[in-house]
Amino acid sequence: MKIYQLLALTFLLSCTNSDSEIEPSSFEVISPEEAGLTHQFVDGLVNDAAELPNIYSFVVLKNGKLLTENYFNGKNRNSLLHIRSITKSVSSLLIGQLISTTKLSEDDYIEPYFTNYWQDSKHPYSDQIQLRHLLDMTSGFEWDESANAIQWYTQISDTWGFFFDHATAYPPNTYWNYNSGGVSLLAKVIGETAQMDCLKYADQVLFTPLEIEEYTWERDGLGNIRTDAGLQLKALNLAKIGLVVMNQGRFDDNQVLDSQWIAESWNPKIRLSGSMGPITSLAYNNLWWIGEYRELSVYFGLGYGGQLLLCVPSLDLVVVANHNFELNPNVANTHSEKFLTAIFKPLLDELID
Repeated sequence: MKIYQLLALTFLLSCTNSDSEIEPSSFEVISPEEAGLTHQFVDGLVNDAAELPNIYSFVVLKNGKLLTENYFNGKNRNSLLHIRSITKSVSSLLIGQLISTTKLSEDDYIEPYFTNYWQDSKHPYSDQIQLRHLLDMTSGFEWDESANAIQWYTQISDTWGFFFDHATAYPPNTYWNYNSGGVSLLAKVIGETAQMDCLKYADQVLFTPLEIEEYTWERDGLGNIRTDAGLQLKALNLAKIGLVVMNQGRFDDNQVLDSQWIAESWNPKIRLSGSMGPITSLAYNNLWWIGEYRELSVYFGLGYGGQLLLCVPSLDLVVVANHNFELNPNVANTHSEKFLTAIFKPLLDELID
């Protein structure tokens, strides 16, 4: 039996644990031919994915339907997988919902949310930092992501105290610097604005409307939801979020997410240099990455260690990949580019050509 045929079953035999019932998928299946591909190509792509080091999942939605779903290294459809910094993109959706209700604005200043943390000697620009600067990574805080990240996630209990111990080295909106610490502040902004715990709000406006029942969202040492990198989802549910965002917030004929916020977020606001594997013309906006491949726009969430949510609206395509991130950074940092080069690029080439 070919790999694509297994999609018609309720589970993949090679990924099933004997003591665990695999849930059926809610997605309708599309054949390679219906997607404009061949069985041979899809089988070969899955085989190539299986050869990638430390990969956990590889899922493709085409035209809103499930083209291929694969799990490796002991994972299966039921597995809750860390999406790391794709959590930032999900948190952006929550912010967008609050802005759509006019309870919040990108122009709001964050200083009032953290009155006990600011230090005049370290934070000369504290009264200038707006919500938009946290969303665009332009808050001006000193922050070295590569140096601070492991300590931030594994050793620090007073996460906000640790963050505010860093100075504001630049006026806001003058310098782009990837900063997970700044994004963690969104938990308080969301909670206070929604007048409920951030997780409860996420369940109310995102997970329940999208029929996502199983997930885990970590809290930091202060008890705050990690809006920067703490969410675990099933791969199919991550793909569902990508599909809903690509469809401008619609799910089952209902407007679940604010379409205006999504359109704004997918506008390439902060232009960056460099590339991500085959994806060029990188840009950033509202905690989403934006790029191009062969003149096609690619919108994506990106998480440490090879977590990818890739959306290509012009091809009606969503691709998800998860990898093991609990490895030496020299290894984990190679996962995304290897997947993009070995799997995502050939898939787009085949669909374009």
